[in-house]
Amino acid sequence: MKQPIVRGTVLALVVTSSVGFVVYSHLRTPPVSLADLIDPETRLLSYHRLWSQTEEARHYDFYKPLLSYSTFRRAHRSIRFVKVPVPGEPDHPVYLTLRDNDFGISHLKPPWSSWENVREWSKWKNWLFPSPHRVVAPPLEDPGPDPVKQRYVLSLHSHEGTLLDEEEPRPFGGANVTEVNEVIDDINRDGWVERVHSDRLGFKDVNDSAELLKVTRIHREPEIIFTVVINAGREPSSSQWGYACRDVDGNGTLEIEIGPKNGADISPEVTFFWNEASATFESPSGKTGPHFLVVPTENYWEILEKRAAEKRLSYPLDR
Repeated sequence: MKQPIVRGTVLALVVTSSVGFVVYSHLRTPPVSLADLIDPETRLLSYHRLWSQTEEARHYDFYKPLLSYSTFRRAHRSIRFVKVPVPGEPDHPVYLTLRDNDFGISHLKPPWSSWENVREWSKWKNWLFPSPHRVVAPPLEDPGPDPVKQRYVLSLHSHEGTLLDEEEPRPFGGANVTEVNEVIDDINRDGWVERVHSDRLGFKDVNDSAELLKVTRIHREPEIIFTVVINAGREPSSSQWGYACRDVDGNGTLEIEIGPKNGADISPEVTFFWNEASATFESPSGKTGPHFLVVPTENYWEILEKRAAEKRLSYPLDR
């Protein structure tokens, strides 16, 4: 009879010690420094410590902070860290993290969630010793014209390392997941780094779905400087449009091309060039076309909702 009691006592001590260690570590974590975020070896843990202080993390049940790093570690293969200069503030850049995330991964069930799990060493092993994070990212990156090649979760940090994801307005309006072919670079050579990306828009009528291509200037409060609607009310038989950023005229800036998708590329039909005088992108072919609509950045959502209500958010868009 003593042997089961001894085993139970040892198991209880292991559980108590493990939980106590995690709780102690959680409470005793020092402030996150910018150097910790830049260093690939400490980046994942440092970012998780910042994330654990956000509103999203506070929604977890009481035990989940104990295993959230285990899940976070499993869900992220690497985290890229990009320095974004701010014109006029050379000592106060902002930083982007691009988290290579396994979307949809869920929290591990704690070993004590059932009697069956308590008796299985594999459950304890997966919880206490998660698969290691692959450190493949360089220490610090600069923005560049190469398109993003996969999906990332974006976060924005101040020059002190503070996570800005919950500030109002939220960085990128909450649109913090990249798609393939996005560009993060000073595309118009005005000193600001821009993000060229698109958001899917949905309205009451499903036939009024659309895609909004945006150029967003990156700083503490990102600013949208160009918006154009594509794929509005697209018929299933019509070609889906996409975009690309290329130096069309060879002057060192990147132009924005839109047109029907052609495999991984597009067949450009409209090109927008940066106009320094008007501080926006303009097309020599005019502001509207049958498959796209340039809208003001200040109140684009109100305009699109009004057009959708009036049944004017469908092809052709230039009416």
